[in-house]
Order: sequence, then structure tokens, then C-alpha cells
Amino acid sequence: MNVIQANDLKMVYGADEVFRGVSFSVQAGERVGIVGANGAGKSTLLKLIAGGLEPSGGSLAVGHGMRIGYLKQSLDSDGPTGSGGERAKAALENVLSGLPDILLLDEPTNHLDFEKLEWLEGRIRHFKGTILLVSHDRYFLDRTVSRIFDMGGGGLKVYKGNYSAFREKKDALTDAAERAYRKELAEYKRQEDMIRHMKERGTEKLAKRAASREKKLAHEQRPEAVLKHDSEGRRMHIRFAESRRSGDDVLLAENLSKSFGDRLVFDGIDIDVKRGETVCMVGVNGAGKTTLFRILMGKMASDTGFFERGAGVRLGYYDQHQENLNESLTLLEEMREAFPRLDDTEHRKLLGAFLFPGDKVFQNIGTLSGGEKARLSLLKLIRSGANTLLLDEPTNHLDIASMEVVEDALKAFPGTLFIISHDRYLLETLPDRIVELTPHGLRNFPGKFDYYFEKRATQGDGLVTQVTQGDGLICHIATQCDKSDRPPALPGRPPALPGRPPASPEGWEGYKPETETARERRLAKETEAAKRRKERQISETENAVAEAESKIASLEAGLADPANATNHELLAELHAGLTKTEAELEALLSQWEALQTD
Repeated sequence: MNVIQANDLKMVYGADEVFRGVSFSVQAGERVGIVGANGAGKSTLLKLIAGGLEPSGGSLAVGHGMRIGYLKQSLDSDGPTGSGGERAKAALENVLSGLPDILLLDEPTNHLDFEKLEWLEGRIRHFKGTILLVSHDRYFLDRTVSRIFDMGGGGLKVYKGNYSAFREKKDALTDAAERAYRKELAEYKRQEDMIRHMKERGTEKLAKRAASREKKLAHEQRPEAVLKHDSEGRRMHIRFAESRRSGDDVLLAENLSKSFGDRLVFDGIDIDVKRGETVCMVGVNGAGKTTLFRILMGKMASDTGFFERGAGVRLGYYDQHQENLNESLTLLEEMREAFPRLDDTEHRKLLGAFLFPGDKVFQNIGTLSGGEKARLSLLKLIRSGANTLLLDEPTNHLDIASMEVVEDALKAFPGTLFIISHDRYLLETLPDRIVELTPHGLRNFPGKFDYYFEKRATQGDGLVTQVTQGDGLICHIATQCDKSDRPPALPGRPPALPGRPPASPEGWEGYKPETETARERRLAKETEAAKRRKERQISETENAVAEAESKIASLEAGLADPANATNHELLAELHAGLTKTEAELEALLSQWEALQTD
């Protein structure tokens, strides 16, 4: 049974059209997640359903007698005590006490710690009615909804499944559309190139073919780029190189402690981070996570213990205040100052990859939203050449599209990452291990968020220093050991080790893996050789076309010569030769076209 029905819904604020042509239905008992860029109209849609707004056009109907419970996005945290989370929990309980049939939730996970998020997800699972919720918490969406409304571009699209299923389907559809566009554009350009080549050859047959193709192409519309990188488009993948590789030991600390007056923040902190690791740190509000980062950055002194950076370590630090931005500059000017060796084309390419397309690069930084400033700060940091990044809540203030751009860049980062985060989706995606900051040490959890959340309750309050596995392998805090990551050992051969392939038939001594540099060099040589081979084939074919056309012209002249008019045997011979040569020319032209296509 439909409990909500929207038809051709339109919403306008003054001169700004938020969305139009929005149609959907919601069945009783459904769980719907609403996602989209900031300003796409997500909260507006909830307000329309709740009856707080009237649509500018179209119709919206809610089932007769349906009670609606509406939790607005209006709760702010009072600070490190986490009282915002307590008030959010109380507000939801108050909404549920009205026994609603339809529950509308606008960013319900704001200010909630891991335990309260578990509580919220449990309440949603046990709620018997219909739920529509707006959220940027992808992990939460994966655990609570079975349908996604994707708002953007002034409209709404419906996808079945949770957030991860939606993301996979949307990426696949976008990739397919992009492939189709690129294929169509490549064919159009190929036709243009062939027409140009035919004209350049200056032969009669090719000139006729060129005219025919040109006439046909004139009736076709040139493909336009319908896809662009923004919050509606596909996820971008961007790679950044380290300026210099660090040593294997990146960050090392022993027995760090910090107090403010009589309040102990933490003590007994030991840290050992290796090159290439991605370590994520969690902890309750006020645990001292940012304080610890400031100590590691040299911005604050610890009370006890020592800390050192490894050889060749170049640190980059991101906090939530975007202190590295000059708000009087435009985005493009900021990039020019930060990276003077790059040209504007490269600057705009990087800015576009971080969701600053087109003329957005000329906007003043002071006019950007908090999320946009966060994106720009992260771009500058990742591109800075640092080989070790300390990131304090890098996905705070970001919409989902921005989060995914940042995460894709971090996944491609070739150095070391130490990240403070409460974003469960990031924690389930990026880290090699998670460390939990407690008042009396760091608790280490190899793996990702699900493992951490399951296991942390069983480890007590002590600091985990090592876990001995069944084969005698010791997994220390600084390493992640997982036998499932190992390739299997072959019978009678040395066991396969992490980072090393199984023994070859000749044994380890005979194994010489091809380096990445050697592979790239080999592939470049093969590509260049294939290019030269193709160019030679095209040239040879064009010469053969010219010879065939010259021969045809000679044969046609012989047939037209009055002196040959009575020599029937010669005429027959010339005619046969002409027929054969014209067939050969057709074959050569087809071959030439095929070479242009390959």
C-alpha cells in the first residue's frame, strides 16, 4: 500500500528552482535513504512530506490518517561533553513516543558516538512503520535502508538496495554512459580524420569518398560531453606522488602523557607507525586525539616520554579549521601560490577532481562553505609532497560526494596515513589497523571498523601489545598480520611470505620479478613499436592506392584512345585489367580505413 505518492513535484524558492519533475511512491514499512549534494533539496523534501511547506507545482499525497513524526536537523553539540548526542537521543525518543506511522529523520546521526549509533540503528530496525531519512553517514545508510532516493541535477532518481548497492549501480550506469559517449565521440573524430586524410591524398577515388562521407557526417550531430565531474557524475580517481620516500620507521613514541592542570588527558602512550601504513585513531570526545596529533606535529610538548620521526619523514597536517587558506584569494590564485611550478591547466584539473569545476576556480575562498574549504585544504595537503599525513577528521563538514573524492585520493596516496575519524564508512574502508585512545594507552585492533567494534569489548582496559597466532607468528601493535593475506605455499617449497610471491618451479633463487619501472619501460617500447608499424602500414597502403589509381587512369585512357577502337582483343584486355584494378583499389581503400580505425 502506498503511504506517500508524489507526482511531478516542483519546488522553487524565489528565483531559485530546487527541483522539478520529481515523482515517486513509498510503500508502507519501507526504509528510504535520501542522498545528494548540499542544496539538492533533501531537507526540503522532508518538510514537504511533513506538511511544513507547500510545493510550487505537482502533487504530494500522504495516506489518510497517517501520523508523521519528524526529527529536524537542528541539534548542535555543546562541546566535548557529548551533550548534543544525549539531546539527539532524547529528541528521537520524544518523536517515537507519538507512535508515528511515518518517521522522517534529517541527519539523525549528527553528534552520536559509536554506542548511540548502535542504539539508533536498533531503534530503526524495531520501528514498525515507514521511514524516510536524510543522512551523509554511509555506514548508517547501509545498515538501515533498502531503497535510495538520489537527489541532484534538479531531479530525483530511485535505486533499490542500501547505499553501497546504490553507489555500485550508479557508478556502473555512469561508466556505461561515459563509455558510450567516448565511443560515439571517437567514431565521429575518426570519420573527420578519414575525410581529412582522403582530401590530403588528392586522388580522385579518395576525393569522391571524402565528399560522400562529409555529406553523411554533416547530417549527424557532433556528440556533446554530457558527463562532467561534479556531485552528480562519476567518482574521480587522482594520484599524487611523494616528494621523497621515508624510511621504514615513520613515527615512534614511548610513554607519552599529557595533563591540563589537574586533569589527566592520557598517559602511557606508545606509538610505532611504519611506512605505508594507514592507521586510524578513534576515541571518545575529550580523549585527547587532537592533542596527541599536536604533540606529534611538534606544536605542543608532552609531559613525559619521548617522540621521534623516522629518516626522511616529511609531515603534513590537516585540522578542521583550514588555517592554510588565504580567504582573500580565488581558488586558482591559491593554487598558483601553493604550486607555482604547475600551469593553470594542471591547477584546474586538480581543482576539478576535487569538485571545483569550470568558473568555480575564480570564486573567492572567503565565500566558500565549510565543506568546500575542507576539500581545498585537503587538496593542498595531499599535493604538497608530504610523505606522511596526519589528518584530523578529514570527512567532517563534507557531503557524500566530497567524502568519496577525498577517500579515493587517500587510497591512492603512496605514503603513510595517520587519521582521526569517527566516520564508520571510512573506518571500514581505509585503515590497516585502528587504534583507540584511552586515558592509559592505545588499544590496537588490526583490521577495520567491524572487527574493532566487535573485539574492543573483549579486550578490557589493557594495552594490547601483541597477539600470538597458531603458527607462532607474533603480530605487534605496529603490524597487521593476517594469514588469509598470504599466498599459499607450494608442496616442498619455502612458505610464501607477505609481499613475496610463491616459490617458482626453479626455486626462490631463480625468481627475478619484473620491477614496475622495467614493466613500464617494456610497455612503452612495445607501444612505440606498434605505432611505428601501423604508420608504416598506412604509408604503404596509401602508396598502393596511388599506384592503383594511376594504373586505372592509364587503363581508362587506353580504352578511350581512338587508335584502339578496332582492336577488340586489346580492349577486352584493358577492360579486364580495369575491372581487376578497381577491385584491388576497393580492397586497398577498405584496408586503409581499417588501419585508421585500429
